[in-house]
Amino acid sequence: WLKILTNCVQLAGYIFTEDHDLLKKITSIEHHPEDDSDNFTITMKFAPNDYFTNETLSVKFVMLQENEVARTEATEINWNEGKNFTMKTKTKKQKNKKTGKTRTVTQTVPADSFFNFFRTITPKEDDEEEEDEERTNLEVNYEIATIIQDEIVPFSLEYYLGVRRGDEEGEDDFEGIDEEDEDDEDDEDEDDEDDGKILRAALW
Repeated sequence: WLKILTNCVQLAGYIFTEDHDLLKKITSIEHHPEDDSDNFTITMKFAPNDYFTNETLSVKFVMLQENEVARTEATEINWNEGKNFTMKTKTKKQKNKKTGKTRTVTQTVPADSFFNFFRTITPKEDDEEEEDEERTNLEVNYEIATIIQDEIVPFSLEYYLGVRRGDEEGEDDFEGIDEEDEDDEDDEDEDDEDDGKILRAALW
């Protein structure tokens, strides 16, 4: 699954070196739409690993309406001691204005990681600065979920084989193809389809 995810150019920018070993442990990725609403859940299952004890991680997107997310409800990751690479330690020096003395302060702050996708996010309307930050995080995670839903789940084999990258141009980008060219392309598509069946059989 690491190869599938990183082969998708739309998703690769959200994946960092520290994520790789754990992404290799994914055994399945699923998209579950909710009946009678726009809500949906992304679920990933993992083989046993050194990082956390969860067998399954999921995040539910609660929608205000189509393409507008209100909040997320995610599995809490049970990290093993010293294995949480989604957080990092940051140190900085502070100077006392009155005494002139300095001290070193250590803070734990979020680190860049694909696994920040599994966060429960509910923007707080009473704190404008925090709300803006959480809205941004919410939009990023919704973008990741959309890519997984539209690209990774339906085209996982194509990404594994490297025949799809996620930057394909749409049909509307092509104009002025004559009937002869269309016939040639149809023949090529049939050949590609036959090849695809052979590749699928070989892989699975």
